[in-house]
Amino acid sequence: MKRTLLPERAEGPTRTCLGCGAKLLKKKMLRFVADRDGLVMVDQQKCLPGRGAYCCSDYKCLAMFIKKKGRLLRALRVTKIDSSSVLRLVDECRLDIAGCFN
Repeated sequence: MKRTLLPERAEGPTRTCLGCGAKLLKKKMLRFVADRDGLVMVDQQKCLPGRGAYCCSDYKCLAMFIKKKGRLLRALRVTKIDSSSVLRLVDECRLDIAGCFN
């Protein structure tokens, strides 16, 4: 029996936005990772080691995602996040949100 791909799976893997809850293609979303010290960074190449959290590029979603630290903590499975790194994230994404996609 031949197996057929669903249309959304044919384009690539999907992820859920932690800001709005929409399911989008992974390649069209911003990926965030945290190191052991709680420093959160944007993974522009989507290849840094560790668990990733995804958010779409809409400013409202990004604001909701960053504002509710509990979502980020739970998604990255860390116990603390450096708040200065979260503020830096907002600036990085605001300055070059289009540059986060390759």
